[in-house]
Amino acid sequence: NGLYNLGMCYLRGYGVERNENMAFDCFRTSAEAGHPEAINNIGGFFRDGIVVRKNVETATRWFKKSAELGNAYGELNYALALQRGEGVDKDEKLAAEMLSSSARRGNPEAMNAYAMCLYGGVGVEKDQRSAVQWYRHSAAYGFPPAMDNLGSCYELGTGVAKDLVLSTVWKVRARAARGDRNAAAWLSQNGHSLR
Repeated sequence: NGLYNLGMCYLRGYGVERNENMAFDCFRTSAEAGHPEAINNIGGFFRDGIVVRKNVETATRWFKKSAELGNAYGELNYALALQRGEGVDKDEKLAAEMLSSSARRGNPEAMNAYAMCLYGGVGVEKDQRSAVQWYRHSAAYGFPPAMDNLGSCYELGTGVAKDLVLSTVWKVRARAARGDRNAAAWLSQNGHSLR
């Protein structure tokens, strides 16, 4: 765990000069000891071609290993690889299962992605009402894409009653969550919370 944390310091430049090579070395040693988050991060290095040559097959193997250890972000990344068929055969049903598991572990990005599966019936039975609930959970964590998706649901009246005022509020919340000060001011002036 200490090596994983040191790797995060090097990766983000917390208390040390940012150094992706040192971060990778720390994550690799931690991953070899079975640390699920480090395993997921190694997958990210291979997926994005940071320090190592980009290799989606290798990335997906690392994500799968992290997912098998119950890491919510490993599940998310493995699910996204399954949805896209990146480094693995495309499997939308297994992807939806992984997203559901990650979402239930509290991962806001997975909550939004799982909601999108439910909304469109991708890998699961279409259920737009449940999709709206998952978008709400994700939005409660401040995840802007979920706020955008809620805005669209209210605008179209899918999974929830059509409400153009709430549609606007959610779209403005998404802008505020991305750092737009004018959007945050508008919400405050009009008596709306940021989430």
